[in-house]
Amino acid sequence: MAPARYNGKRDKYDEDLELYKDDDGEPMTMGKLVAMIAQHMLASPGGKSAVKENLLRSFVKVDSVTWECLLKKTNEKLRRSCGYTIVQKDGTLYLTNILPGLPNVEDLAEMADAQKGFRFIVLVFLMMERPPSLAKEFGKVPSERMWKFFETLGYSSTEPDEVLGDIKMLINTMINEGLLAVSAKQSGPAPGDDILYEWGPVAVKTISPQMVFDAFLKIHDTNAAQWQQHAEKVADWQFRFAKEYKKHSYYDRKRAKPDVPGGRGRELKTQAADA
Repeated sequence: MAPARYNGKRDKYDEDLELYKDDDGEPMTMGKLVAMIAQHMLASPGGKSAVKENLLRSFVKVDSVTWECLLKKTNEKLRRSCGYTIVQKDGTLYLTNILPGLPNVEDLAEMADAQKGFRFIVLVFLMMERPPSLAKEFGKVPSERMWKFFETLGYSSTEPDEVLGDIKMLINTMINEGLLAVSAKQSGPAPGDDILYEWGPVAVKTISPQMVFDAFLKIHDTNAAQWQQHAEKVADWQFRFAKEYKKHSYYDRKRAKPDVPGGRGRELKTQAADA
């Protein structure tokens, strides 16, 4: 009996659309196939190895039009959730990292673990989700809003992801590592809605806000002019990060113009650069 195959030339993504049944009779939806492609790509972490496109297509039994649709969605998911992008060249798919290395943290360009890319994406989201006009609330995001963001990436709070595992456990790990911190809102409409997430003490001391902002611009293919208020707030945040960074032992005070990751920033109140 010939294996099932989909030849419907689907060019629009529908996560729940069943394309065919596998050899065990299980329905293969577009969402399942995207997860399968992502898993195969991440099996060669950091793009250090490549995947032959024909080999991968032998597992995903669809026509060329539907394949391109699935590959585009997979690329979008990996880009937004892990900071990876898929590059097609000469019949080969390469997984490359688009996030910067961070000070005092393992270089993301060398990371073999997609979960670490996800952690970075969470920090990007916390920085960019709320408008700077909220002042004290800038950089703080309610729990329900953060989980809505995860849902847009296809992640569930009740079921583990095929690539990243248990997302709730991953968030708790970030808290334990000091990358995230939680606090209580003044009031909440319901139990569980009164939690705010923000950068944790380790993230504040070791991660350049400007580098995170630059990564956001790269991930979403946009520019700072379109995020002017955020750009000014981030420059101020970077200014304060740079002052603290200079106090650490790993900062080379002997250099004539020692570098601070992400630059020296600019204080929002006075717009004066740190001399």
